[in-house]
Amino acid sequence: MSNEDYPIHDVYLNMKTDCTIDEAIAMLLNLMPLPKEFIQMSDEEIYKESLNDEYANDWTLQDTLTSLREDLVSEYIEAKNEKMPVDSQLQAIKDFDNNYIKKARAYLLDITDEIAKGTIRVNNCNSITLKSLYEWATSQQIIFETDTVGFTSHTKTIPQKERGLSQTKTKNFYLTFVCLLNAFIEKTSGKQFGSVGNLNITALASYLASKSGQSEESIKSRIEEALAEFEKNYSKTR
Repeated sequence: MSNEDYPIHDVYLNMKTDCTIDEAIAMLLNLMPLPKEFIQMSDEEIYKESLNDEYANDWTLQDTLTSLREDLVSEYIEAKNEKMPVDSQLQAIKDFDNNYIKKARAYLLDITDEIAKGTIRVNNCNSITLKSLYEWATSQQIIFETDTVGFTSHTKTIPQKERGLSQTKTKNFYLTFVCLLNAFIEKTSGKQFGSVGNLNITALASYLASKSGQSEESIKSRIEEALAEFEKNYSKTR
């Protein structure tokens, strides 16, 4: 961590000392970061977090794993419907089952057994102490995924909306985007933007930037990326 990146403001001592079994398994699977010594959170984030407290008990590992697997299945179905090769999507589902579903079950059995033996300790609220979980995981040579040393994000898991589009949906988005772009060029009077298949990307980006408020360079990059992906994935079918 460089000096410029070192958090100065809104840093608080992390008071969390325990976790549920679901959270423990999520940390062992690296779906949730291991809590560190400090939390960096603005007053606004603290307020938002307090509003979400009432929903905290609704989070379950089962729902998270199910959602992640459904995403992979959706990619498989989309690829199949598009008559595209599905080997990679099917392998991704198998890998997920092996690396997450089966491991989650194994960790559940292990943790339950270790609690019974007293190796993993629970407090008066029947929650696992983070110290005993870390000690046991270390003895099993399990490596936790951590954030920047000494700090941890207050976000438990990556929300579905922040995980981005699937590979298949991304390809379909590029196809739609390029088709709309071509339709726009065809409907535009004059040749200031070139023609379909021979776009004047700089002029088009400049025009769209004036309408959207986004930078000309960023729009130009998106158009070039979309055209390159379109050419790579769909040029053979045109």
